[in-house]
Amino acid sequence: MLGDDGLGVLRPRAWADLVAVEGDPTRALAPLRTPRLVMKAGRIEAGEASACGV
Repeated sequence: MLGDDGLGVLRPRAWADLVAVEGDPTRALAPLRTPRLVMKAGRIEAGEASACGV
């Protein structure tokens, strides 16, 4: 997947694996226990986009 311009970006037709949490997981891991949104390959797997203001 090296050289794939669809990695590391959030835009249409790009790969999208992300976890949206409330809070800063670099300061405490607790926000990771209750993610607001989980996306895999650009599809919402858990949560709702509206919960994240999207």
